[in-house]
Amino acid sequence: MNKVLPSGFAMLEIDGSYGEGGGQLVRTAVALAATTGKAINITNVRVKRDKAGLAPQHLAALRAVAQFCEAQTEGLAIGSRSMTSTLPWPTTSSGLASISPGPGAIRRPLRA
Repeated sequence: MNKVLPSGFAMLEIDGSYGEGGGQLVRTAVALAATTGKAINITNVRVKRDKAGLAPQHLAALRAVAQFCEAQTEGLAIGSRSMTSTLPWPTTSSGLASISPGPGAIRRPLRA
């Protein structure tokens, strides 16, 4: 996997087994990466669970955020125990145009 980033960018390395090691850590990390423009690599995704790795609901949420931010990703598959955005998560005007106006509209895609 190529983890070479443009000059000035750093990849955040996140251990998905931290704390209770569930999907919430992964969803929160991805939402924060999307809002801050940071590239991320998450390992040990849900390893403390009986069925380790990404479950369908996690995969759907992560794909939605990645599509919204036009992120380039690796490892988004059911059962995957690691995922990476190889480039920062740029939020473009085309992504913002897909949000309907209203209270909390910006938050909705990031609640993934």
